[in-house]
Amino acid sequence: MPPLLPVLAAAQAEGVVSGEHTRVILTALGELPATVGYEDQRLAEKHLVEAAATLRPRQVAAVGRRILAHLDPDGVLACEAEQQRRRGFSLRPEADGSYTARGRLTAACGALLLAALTPRSAPQPTGAAGPDPRHHGQRLHDALHDLAGVVVRRTELAESGAPAQVIITITADQFTTRTGLAETSFGHPLTVGQALRLADEAAISLLLRDATGVVLAHGRTKRIATRAQSLALIARDKGCSFPGCDKPPEWCQRHHIIAWADGGPTDLKNLTLVCGHHHREFDRAGWTCQISDGLPTWTPPRWIDPTQTPQRNHRISRQ
Repeated sequence: MPPLLPVLAAAQAEGVVSGEHTRVILTALGELPATVGYEDQRLAEKHLVEAAATLRPRQVAAVGRRILAHLDPDGVLACEAEQQRRRGFSLRPEADGSYTARGRLTAACGALLLAALTPRSAPQPTGAAGPDPRHHGQRLHDALHDLAGVVVRRTELAESGAPAQVIITITADQFTTRTGLAETSFGHPLTVGQALRLADEAAISLLLRDATGVVLAHGRTKRIATRAQSLALIARDKGCSFPGCDKPPEWCQRHHIIAWADGGPTDLKNLTLVCGHHHREFDRAGWTCQISDGLPTWTPPRWIDPTQTPQRNHRISRQ
């Protein structure tokens, strides 16, 4: 197969660029949004390789930043599609048994994780052992450790599937149009669409304000399924209800078929279990869900099934 980056591949084969140069160039090209055209991407590759022939890697990285600023002058916060393209996470084991974490999170994932870790990473009160000796990074690490332990050791359903609190501020116009950027209590932006989808995943405190910043409404959601409702969903759906998915109930979220933000009630006629992947992706892929004869049924988009014949997960169909 031909190389994906032919100019860089040729320069590396000829020994014009070092391994460090190659890493810097790959990083710079990876930062380019998907909206950048093919010709501009190839031109950026050519300029970076030419710069690598005479400049040090750190200087080549600066050239890459200038190219990015030229091709994407307004892009500090990427669109949702770009966030999805760049998302990733890895845990690399080290020789001493520890792990190195590396990744890039979407706005929604980052908001959820930060909301879960922040209250658990506060310094411990000064006691007999004196003040908390851990720095902020160590406290965040220990909070993540505790959070992972809770998930692994959990043997029964919690009253709520979302103990963490997420506070999001949007304008009344944004709530109506579903456009623009909302803001979390940590000052981090995310799209209004992402913010409202979080209503199916976490306890949301929604601050609704007008264009001048005056708070029009402040209400804590009552949308979270109760323990009794969750047990009933497990008995009915037996796991993710999306057709063909075999994820067990422990990996699933409670999905409002008519979105809570659109007035959908939190009752069994409007709820189904969906794993995280399908919860995020089914709407983008064009699937819809409804309760038919008391059971969750999914309708595929026309590009998958021109007849759009409703489908059920095989577990739900069993008697």
